[in-house]
Amino acid sequence: MKQAAEPAFIVPAQVPAPAAATQSSSQAAAASGPDPGAIARFRIDLLKIVALDKKYPRIAQDNNWTGKVELRVAIGADGSISSITVKKSAGHAVLDDEAQAMIRAAQSRVTVPPALGGTAFHLDVAVDFYRKDEDR
Repeated sequence: MKQAAEPAFIVPAQVPAPAAATQSSSQAAAASGPDPGAIARFRIDLLKIVALDKKYPRIAQDNNWTGKVELRVAIGADGSISSITVKKSAGHAVLDDEAQAMIRAAQSRVTVPPALGGTAFHLDVAVDFYRKDEDR
């Protein structure tokens, strides 16, 4: 006896798309968080301004204090800094404080990209305080 051949494929009945799949692309992007590329561009622009206006505190210069301050900067949905946290100190409060002041001053001169408008985000930045080797 011959058996009936199985169909090569079966077409499923139409199933409604899940709710998440029906979101617009802008809603999906907002749900997944801020655009990492836009955050990276904002960070670069911020650090360019910091580099232009860098101040090495006089007391640190006089005492040959050097170091790197690592900061976490939280930007609110309105584009202003909501907080700055020292993730890693340079070992001298005067350097840590100056790094935070430099970020605050620079942020007021950098425009938040339209892709990040109305979105809170954070970024990590480092500010170095090292004396240039004058013998070179």
